[in-house]
Amino acid sequence: MPSPKLRDDALETFRVMTDDFQDIACPTPSGIEGSLKLLRKLDEPFSAGAIADRRDLLFLPFLRDIATVEQRIDRLKAALELASDHLSSRAYEVIYRGIFLEPKGSLSDRRKALLAELAQLFPEKRDNESPSVKGAEERMISKLVQILLSPEFEKHLNEAHPKPRRISTATPLHAFRSLFTDFSCEIDNNDYRRMKVLRSNTLEVLLPDQLVAPIRYNTDASNPLPVNDTVEVLSAGHTYLGTLPDRKDGAVASWMLQFVHLGTRKDPGDVITIDMRQEFFDEHQTEPHLCVTLTIDIHPLNRGVISMRLPEGKLGEAKPERRVIASPHSNAVTVERKPLPIEDDGWIRTEFNDLKLGHQYGIYLDDFDLYK
Repeated sequence: MPSPKLRDDALETFRVMTDDFQDIACPTPSGIEGSLKLLRKLDEPFSAGAIADRRDLLFLPFLRDIATVEQRIDRLKAALELASDHLSSRAYEVIYRGIFLEPKGSLSDRRKALLAELAQLFPEKRDNESPSVKGAEERMISKLVQILLSPEFEKHLNEAHPKPRRISTATPLHAFRSLFTDFSCEIDNNDYRRMKVLRSNTLEVLLPDQLVAPIRYNTDASNPLPVNDTVEVLSAGHTYLGTLPDRKDGAVASWMLQFVHLGTRKDPGDVITIDMRQEFFDEHQTEPHLCVTLTIDIHPLNRGVISMRLPEGKLGEAKPERRVIASPHSNAVTVERKPLPIEDDGWIRTEFNDLKLGHQYGIYLDDFDLYK
């Protein structure tokens, strides 16, 4: 089992990824291969400590729906052991065991020992035709990636090592569910670093006694916080409390949380609309490739309206598009793409309905640099 420090560090890493992305995370073959090639350099490639931070491995398909990082590590280690039986040749099995499963010494020492072992196993080869361990090792890793992604292998793993049962909860995991979002941003005509944002969020309350609602947003601007004293809550009875980094996702994706006091306690079934206006300032010009998006990673959304107004001096360069992207946090796939007009008032507007979990919806600008 992982050490206490490893467990704490790994749990924090795991929370960053799993709370919102567990069901849609899909590591790529190249990412899995890269992780395996990094691990083989270690003295104990498949120790709990070594694999705890390898997200390409911890989010393999056969690990979905497993609640804790400790359980994922245990099941992954069992899968890596079982994979030895699925390699297509005796040579691959020997190399896999010597490099990964039962390593002795440095990587170069392991390869030397394997060269001698393979020569004994295959005496029919002449000395100058002894198999190249490194070349066969590369082919073995490629084969291993195919095995780990194979539905047939997952079936065998489930038979040999059934998944731990996930304890369900009778209450919702989140206090609010978004029903409707209207988001607009307006870039200043004179200083492109300045942006005015209007956001309207209609939420349904899921848990009792709710006094404070969180509003999440993402930005790549040099300062993700709104300009001081510019946040104004327009909806009656609501009070802005502040903005903080989202501990759950902020480390990997610049997510922020704004907190709004609702004035009175809300109970399940109540529907509230929070209207806010605020300004942002990208002092160091770190967000030149502008896009405005809604990422649906907690609950499906009934309707989302997005609008953007570019500075007058940049309208001639803009070629806005409406896009829908599936699995935006892993192997992003564009499932809808359509040009958008720039209206007479300079605004670009679009509306989405029945927004699906695990998808991103937005206005994108190809080959557009706000600061050039």
